Amino acid sequence: MDNQTLQILLDISRENSKHIEILNREMGEVVSEIAIIKWFIGANVIAWIGVITSAIWQIIIKK
Repeated sequence: MDNQTLQILLDISRENSKHIEILNREMGEVVSEIAIIKWFIGANVIAWIGVITSAIWQIIIKK
């Protein structure tokens, strides 16, 4: 392999690593957004369970 071929291969691999870096960054942002959404849904579910159980307890206590 001559120097020019090596240089071309090096340039190609550099470009690829840039694209991979950008993709990883975007994926990281998406993953963190999903984590926030999951946490939000989880927190709401827990809150609703609390509301429903307290309502049921109120009904039981009143009877």
